[in-house]
Parts: sequence; structure tokens; C-alpha cells
Amino acid sequence: MRLFTPEAMREADQKAAALGYPTLLLMEWAGMKAARLYRKLFGQAPAVVLAGKGNNGGDGLVLARHLHLEGVGLRVYAAEGQEGDALLARQALAAHGLEIRPLEEASWKGGEVLVDALFGTGLKRPLEGLY
Repeated sequence: MRLFTPEAMREADQKAAALGYPTLLLMEWAGMKAARLYRKLFGQAPAVVLAGKGNNGGDGLVLARHLHLEGVGLRVYAAEGQEGDALLARQALAAHGLEIRPLEEASWKGGEVLVDALFGTGLKRPLEGLY
């Protein structure tokens, strides 16, 4: 598995967008690939997805949609205030009938896999409040 530094990931995203790849398509690929990796690592184990309001949260919402379509049991908790591609990802997930609960209500129990899609590479401030 290849891991990128935050700087390298931002650069890769910028280069892909400059080549004409829509950012929504990049989000769809990221979420789809993450769902594929989830299934490889955890099979049908139930998931709890925590999604922030930015693009990383959007990636998590796409992952949740793919897991839901593959029959994986899951619960999704998301921050309010998504915009752009992340909002489209939220709307697509909701259109498939999966309830998206407020992040403040998040809970999980043994046997569930916790998926952290709260913050991405753009976080530049200390965590505070709920986080």
C-alpha cells in the first residue's frame, strides 16, 4: 500500500483536476476504493462512519454509499454544513434511503469498524469542541 504525505496528496489532486478530472469524480473514486479496501480487510463487518463537512467527509459518505449498496450494515454520523462535492455525496447517500444522523449522536460498540472521515489533509488548526 502506498501512503502519501498531505502535501503530495494535495498536489496529486491538483494535477488530476488540471488534467480535467472533475473533483466529484475524484471523490467517487476515493470512496469507492476505500469501500473496496474495507471489504478486503473487514468483509461484511458492520461499520460506523464518522464524516466531517469537508471533502474527506464526502469521501466517507461515498464509502458509506458503496458499503450500503454491497449489503454491509452501517450507521452514518455526519457534521452539518457540507458544500459542493461533499453535499452531493451526502445527497446521493440519503437518496439510497440510509439515515444520516448528527455527528453529536455518534456511538459505536464492539464488533463495529469505526471509519474516520472527519478531517483530511487541509486541517491546519488544533482540534476543539466536539472533536
